Amino acid sequence: MKETIIKSTKYRRQYVALSDFRSRTIVAHGRDPKKVFAAALKRGTRRPVIVYVPAKDAVQIYHHLALPR
Repeated sequence: MKETIIKSTKYRRQYVALSDFRSRTIVAHGRDPKKVFAAALKRGTRRPVIVYVPAKDAVQIYHHLALPR
């Protein structure tokens, strides 16, 4: 199974904040994951999902950690 979440080359080698796991809406992006997370929170996203967009043809594996509510 191959699914591409971020199709734009604009975000390569950056961290991207999505509004949630079901959304493809990008609410923040940048090279520092802490700053991306903070920017997403500042824009009103309650629980942003941060993913790294790898360079072209790189394989990236994601793991979901359940955070306490």
